[in-house]
Amino acid sequence: MAWETLACDPGDFRDCLRTLSPAVRRAAADGDHVLANVSMGELLLPLAVAVAGMLWGAELYYVRPSVEGTPPNGPGDVVTVPRYHIERPSEGAVARLRALA
Repeated sequence: MAWETLACDPGDFRDCLRTLSPAVRRAAADGDHVLANVSMGELLLPLAVAVAGMLWGAELYYVRPSVEGTPPNGPGDVVTVPRYHIERPSEGAVARLRALA
């Protein structure tokens, strides 16, 4: 199992997605089973993790704190998030959107 540390601005959704998406895509293309934790960080970072995971086929999961309202002393319940695939737009659609921008 390989770990990769990435740096992004957790308050900037686009920065998070631009950072995470290529890493998830590479790992999935290499045939790795990609697990993505959507329970860590402020609101925008877990959303970017979820979107990158849905785009590239990662398994999303959420870890509930062991005691509600306090930082966990260890993991509580681990909940697998139902799979939902986001269809990537075609290159033609992206080109047309760029022309409109």
